Amino acid sequence: MKFGPRSVAAAVVAAGAAWLATPQAFAMNVKQLNVADMVRQSDQIVAGTVMAVNQGVDPRGLPYTEVQLKVAESIRGSAAGTLTFRQIGHLNSDPAAGGRKFVGLVAGMPRYTKGEQVVLFLTRPSAIGFRTTIGLEQGRFTLRGGNFENGANNAGLFQSVDVSRVTLNAKEKFLVATQEGPVNADTFLTLIRRSVRESWFAAPPTIRPTKPGGKVIGTVSGVTQ
Repeated sequence: MKFGPRSVAAAVVAAGAAWLATPQAFAMNVKQLNVADMVRQSDQIVAGTVMAVNQGVDPRGLPYTEVQLKVAESIRGSAAGTLTFRQIGHLNSDPAAGGRKFVGLVAGMPRYTKGEQVVLFLTRPSAIGFRTTIGLEQGRFTLRGGNFENGANNAGLFQSVDVSRVTLNAKEKFLVATQEGPVNADTFLTLIRRSVRESWFAAPPTIRPTKPGGKVIGTVSGVTQ
């Protein structure tokens, strides 16, 4: 069975994908994120080489693109060896009967090429097992000529990022002053490692409401227990 964009969206919604709320979401309008947003929201941050990119349709009839990444470094999380994940939709349209193209495409989803070196800020897997990068193309950084650049040309990457409480070296200061365009790969990786290790962008703790006569029993990393 072939699906058009709206029916694929409806199927995903019905199956409970947390990150795709309505059929209209297939327009994939996402807000601009900075690096603090991406670090804060990511479930995993990994650097590595794309080993394979395949597309298919799962038993539920949902099109997917499967990416296999040889992990060079796990900056957040414990990924090692090969990390494999699936994102909803195909990267390339498939021919369909009657002269129509199907589809299976989801506009704005990150695209991958075998052999490219990337840094990925990954979401947590959805209820039906799909995941992608934070902010879609914004959370996929590709290495070119010693620099990293995301699918948005790094626009807004350091906009409104508060690093006033940390000490930066000269290269890091130059990096966070970048408004758009490629950034030095080594300095970028160093900054991301530090931000995770030192919890620069951790969400502020949330105080749990108390019942009359009750007391707060504590919070961990902004999540009430």
